[in-house]
Amino acid sequence: MTETEWLEWRRTGNGASDIARGHTGHYGGIYGATGEKRGLLESDIDPADAERGKAWETAIADGVHALTGYYVHGEQLWVTSPENPRWLATIDGLLDHRPGIDSIDDAEAVLEVKTSRQYVTPPWDYYTAQVNWQMLVTGKTKALIALAVIGLDPDGNEGVTDLRLRWVERDDYLIEQLIEVSDTITRHVDAGTMPEPDQHTALADVKTVHRDADPTVVVNIDDMANIIAEMESHRALAKIHTDEAKLHEALLREHIGNATEATTSDGRWRVRIGLPVQRFTDRSADAALLLHPNYARTVLDRARFKADHPELYEELKTETTDRRLTVKEFD
Repeated sequence: MTETEWLEWRRTGNGASDIARGHTGHYGGIYGATGEKRGLLESDIDPADAERGKAWETAIADGVHALTGYYVHGEQLWVTSPENPRWLATIDGLLDHRPGIDSIDDAEAVLEVKTSRQYVTPPWDYYTAQVNWQMLVTGKTKALIALAVIGLDPDGNEGVTDLRLRWVERDDYLIEQLIEVSDTITRHVDAGTMPEPDQHTALADVKTVHRDADPTVVVNIDDMANIIAEMESHRALAKIHTDEAKLHEALLREHIGNATEATTSDGRWRVRIGLPVQRFTDRSADAALLLHPNYARTVLDRARFKADHPELYEELKTETTDRRLTVKEFD
């Protein structure tokens, strides 16, 4: 099947990634998942992540077999639950100790393969919700998450630098919550509505859904008065806290001076200020260009272009989803 056909199939119901988004709030939460189902938002799948996953999937499956003794069957199966046609899952693999099985029912467990870049904290709550939904759809009671970290070895070659295997037992209490998420998404998709955003990660998706402006409409927001007050309070506090944190850091650094370590007498706090960090600065770049001018590239000096060609600057602007929000309070 083609990727287009797979995406169309995904829109017919709720897959494991949709449910995990809705449950954990990652990647726009339930708002983002619903918007994608309704065709208001593009797929949340990062093409680079997808390509990396495809490139390493077979090697990771071989690693799982070598480390656990389980054979991997049925890679990239599209599964629809017999209980509900709106419950879907794309399975990276099924695990069984036998080298051959006849059907999904014969397999012992679900396999979920993940690839990650180096120094990225894995969202284990998302993964756990994802495999529990897969277990609901397939009827399995356990799943294995195989997380491979893709990075560079000491010689600069790309490869698996870390492989983590984590077994997850089916959690029926969690699955009940996931079914509620699915029901909510389905209800809004069928009604042609959107849920209330419940996570900060939904902001970008809300902007995209409402990117078109209608200057002829004025909306009553009496029911939003408390939300507006809290939002403005948070904005003001955020600036105050940021400024205070910078002041406190300045006071702390001045008190420590040129020392590299300081402690409180009760042992509660220990502060270290290391040696100056080595960075590749603009001055470093200038020096590199003098030695290797062939690494230069042309970039636009925006400030100068705007000053010299103000009309063309305005003409070349492109529309974004960022409709500016301003708030005024009247006594």
